[in-house]
Amino acid sequence: MFHIELVQSCVMWLNLLRIMCALDVMIAAMIMGAAFAAVVYNLKQCHPTRNEPVIDYDIALLFQPMLLLGISIGVTFNIMFADWMVTLLLILLFTSTHTKTLIEFLLCR
Repeated sequence: MFHIELVQSCVMWLNLLRIMCALDVMIAAMIMGAAFAAVVYNLKQCHPTRNEPVIDYDIALLFQPMLLLGISIGVTFNIMFADWMVTLLLILLFTSTHTKTLIEFLLCR
């Protein structure tokens, strides 16, 4: 499921990153090729217990708008803020999500 999102995002955002951040064309091609290969591989796979494909296309379409919004915000923040500020924001984000998940886990036990 994630692989389809990655391929859809790569087409649009790698060109944007090449323009804005001077991303090397070879690196962009390797990322796109790896995402495409993962999708092609998973197209042939079946679910281990149900008679369905591994990739759920309905969920992939449902995630697409939020994925594009998150990428847009992330690229904007990366350009707007200094490297140390981006690192600090990521540490705060991951700490808060980790804490919330840990509290929910402890309450479920």
